[in-house]
Amino acid sequence: MEIRLLRYFWTVAQEGNISRAARILNITQPTLSRQIKELEETIGTPLFHREKNRLRLTQDGFFLKERAEEILALDEKLEQAFSAQRKEQLSGMITIGCVEADNSDTLAMMLEELVVIIHRFGLIWSEYE
Repeated sequence: MEIRLLRYFWTVAQEGNISRAARILNITQPTLSRQIKELEETIGTPLFHREKNRLRLTQDGFFLKERAEEILALDEKLEQAFSAQRKEQLSGMITIGCVEADNSDTLAMMLEELVVIIHRFGLIWSEYE
């Protein structure tokens, strides 16, 4: 079962309405309806009681929603852990010194490019004199 499908299901369960959930997820309503129907077929049980303008969770739907919340929370923690690990791997201090010479302008241009790269990765740049 894909994380994306669990996120779709959880959003529909939260909203109780396919159209609202589709807007939140930035997908079309027919696509979301089809995904939910395929999920129900894969699991082999209905997850919602379908009423006129509202979807209510079945007992199996409540069970899946609770498990989906746990899995989605773990997915979020995993993404945060990888992000933090990436930042740790890219941490440290670099000290660059230069005397005034003919190549000082070249070094200055290289440092400007380095600053752009540093900001792109969300690292901190500070100057010491």
